[in-house]
Amino acid sequence: TVIRLKDHSPGFEASSGKAVISFTRGNFSNISMQNTCENLTIEVGEGNPGAVGLEFFCNNTGAVRNVSIRSTGEGRKGFAGLAIRTYNSSCALIQHVTIEGFDFGMYFNQHRLYTAIEHIKLRSQNVAGMMRKDHNLAVRGITSENAVPAVVVEGDQSTLALLDCHLTGGDP
Repeated sequence: TVIRLKDHSPGFEASSGKAVISFTRGNFSNISMQNTCENLTIEVGEGNPGAVGLEFFCNNTGAVRNVSIRSTGEGRKGFAGLAIRTYNSSCALIQHVTIEGFDFGMYFNQHRLYTAIEHIKLRSQNVAGMMRKDHNLAVRGITSENAVPAVVVEGDQSTLALLDCHLTGGDP
């Protein structure tokens, strides 16, 4: 299944941070158990520089598996391919995901609990393959093919474990 955001869609202008698919629309919850997104392709067309392909959220357990997220327009614009930005997200497994384009392939900015990430491919990002601020991540098997940094870590509540990663294309 492919879900595609049309070129120049209203509401996806620069700095909007609006998601094509959102599991909570930014609303806090503590009853979002077992949210799952699987076997899906999300495409963001030309002229949607504020778009987020998938905004994921779960509590206690949930997963994103076998998903491709692509920005297809010139310059591969968009804010983030996959984002976790809502407070109280916890225990997510993100596995076998490919993200092409966007300013950030993956964007995390909540300090509550953690996310586990495995076998992710990040390509052609404009700012960083992965941005994380005050979020706890365990990462195994990321491949980043980027001229920009593969991972940016900010915040005094950040922890990060990287294992078996292949980070190429940038300044050694």
